[in-house]
Amino acid sequence: MQFARVIALAVSIGDKLRPIATKFLTPVLVHVLPGDYHGWIVVIINWICKAVAISVAWYIQRVLSAVHSGIAGGLICTRGLLAWVCTKPRVRKLLHIPESFSHEDTYIDEILGWTLAACGIWFQIARNFTLPFPWNVVLLPFSVTETYIEWQITEM
Repeated sequence: MQFARVIALAVSIGDKLRPIATKFLTPVLVHVLPGDYHGWIVVIINWICKAVAISVAWYIQRVLSAVHSGIAGGLICTRGLLAWVCTKPRVRKLLHIPESFSHEDTYIDEILGWTLAACGIWFQIARNFTLPFPWNVVLLPFSVTETYIEWQITEM
């Protein structure tokens, strides 16, 4: 379903982009292309619109996925960390955590989780969804597979 939404978004973007692109690109392509190729101008513009629309749709989907996974991951991480801290008597005493502590009784897990989520989302968007050095080499097969799947699903 997620991929179907991306395709639907790409088609919608492409349909809205096509009239504008036709208006501005047709005169340029008429002057650039030889007369024998003028019949291909509409096809070229359609392909350009589809390529731009697919790129925009996949970027929007990446942002949405980053936000969703960042929020879920941040909350899972902080709740797990709080559960682990509660099993350590010395840490509990140091932080003045009562024996009957539960993450549902406080907002600390949400505050820390959302803060961690914001940092993760910012990191992903700031790096334009690319992996830093050692991870880009280690996870290269997965990156290639992801790109292949994206292009197979959005085949023009």
